[in-house]
Amino acid sequence: MQTHILTDNEYKSYLEFSQKYNIPYKRGTTGILDFFNKICDKYRMEISSVFTDPNWKVFIDTGIELFDEMRSIISKILCWELKDDNHSVMVLLDDTIKQFIKKGYFFEFEIPADQNFYRIRKSNTIVKKTGTLHIPFSKKAYAAQERFSIMNEPMLYLGNTTYICWEECNRPDFSSAYVSLYSLKVPLKVIGIEEVIPNLFPQISKANVTAYFITRCIAFFPFVAAMFMKATPAVNGKISEYIFPNMFMKALMRLRDADGIIFHSTKYNLIETSSMLCKNLALKCPEELTRDFSTYILDKFTITTPVPLNSYPIPKQFYYKCGYNGMPLSLDDRFVINYEDSLFAFAEDEMKHMCCSGEVLDKSDYY
Repeated sequence: MQTHILTDNEYKSYLEFSQKYNIPYKRGTTGILDFFNKICDKYRMEISSVFTDPNWKVFIDTGIELFDEMRSIISKILCWELKDDNHSVMVLLDDTIKQFIKKGYFFEFEIPADQNFYRIRKSNTIVKKTGTLHIPFSKKAYAAQERFSIMNEPMLYLGNTTYICWEECNRPDFSSAYVSLYSLKVPLKVIGIEEVIPNLFPQISKANVTAYFITRCIAFFPFVAAMFMKATPAVNGKISEYIFPNMFMKALMRLRDADGIIFHSTKYNLIETSSMLCKNLALKCPEELTRDFSTYILDKFTITTPVPLNSYPIPKQFYYKCGYNGMPLSLDDRFVINYEDSLFAFAEDEMKHMCCSGEVLDKSDYY
């Protein structure tokens, strides 16, 4: 395949265009299917104007051809799901995912043991020891619909930093943000959604914006649009923006022997903060009829007792260094600091010390 090198102007145009279409997408009051088609129409119409050099035409045309195919598939899935035609959705999704796997679009990998993740639960009262694990199976009727989980089916969501967990909980006061560390005891097999979606890297270097990269950006935009819409309030108990991610996750777990998926949080824009701070895990929790909590999960993690974020003995000078509430990066415009200098990083270090010193929960705490 012929390689065309970006000019400086083309690279600048690409960055501006990519930032314009960075996640999450807000649909407002427009119906889910209408919004999906509207944003796809807009993207398709504008992409050709970004790369005007004739050398790019073959790559743009190839991307648009794949874009149209992807859009058609997702439109059918959304349409059938809205009509409660679950069988048609399942058959088409299964076939699509099998094709993705065959073409190598999914990046399956193992997260090594000893990697750390976190979970925050917002509460104005003391959270009990088991309070940051998934919803007990005896109370699964209260399990809300999330981006990658169905109502009444508990799953475990973790973040790779306390910061992104705090964002996911809508920035609660630190006194009511109870956090636990989840340290992996064994490798975790996950599917990396972001490897499928080059659109999620708007600050990519010029050298990496290759013809293949651009083709994939175009081809997978409908997938991005359907997967990462910003949630609006539920209607009749369902969140429309979660229709496609819910069905996709269910099919993926049915077809692949993986523990879950890793994906970029929609709570914070990649343009504004490092993507390394904003990774989430969605993990399956196989139900057990005689237990409230999944042994499958407990066998994989060492978990610390939940404590409020403000419970750590942080020196006064540390607050001055961090700024208001220890907020990292651009959260507080008065201060711009490195993440390692934030309250969040300090709390993570303290929890790691707790883990190393044996201040962790035992299986007996859950049974």
